[in-house]
Amino acid sequence: MSPEWQNSGLITVKSDVYSFGVVLLEIVCCRSNFEVNVSTADVVLLSTWVYNCFIAKELNKLVGEDEEVDLRTLETMVRVRLLCIQDEPNLRPSMKNVILMLEGTMEIPVVPFPILSNFSSNSQTLDGTKGRDLRFLLEEQKQRY
Repeated sequence: MSPEWQNSGLITVKSDVYSFGVVLLEIVCCRSNFEVNVSTADVVLLSTWVYNCFIAKELNKLVGEDEEVDLRTLETMVRVRLLCIQDEPNLRPSMKNVILMLEGTMEIPVVPFPILSNFSSNSQTLDGTKGRDLRFLLEEQKQRY
């Protein structure tokens, strides 16, 4: 469910882009977007795990050990997916551009900023640089929910 749908009930084509991004990675990783470990009460968000694997250049962790995967294709899917799930709808691509990026006929832009509600204050941006202190932004984001 896109942040704008959660906050205001507003559904747009960008909400569909967000949902597509979530479903795309659920399929690729064979995992639910949201998992709860009942014994420890830990919540695992697929978005956080995937982002951390992407930053650490450990995309092979996203698929089963027995799976033979083209890591270049997997990286393409992850980068497009991270664009699709940006909190700000205007930062998400159109579905036409999503298709073009997945087909390889359009260059995938650098993701402008990680999804704020899903990352700690020590997160890095996708270009590997340390982001500015996110504590203030995270608090602001939490207040919206």
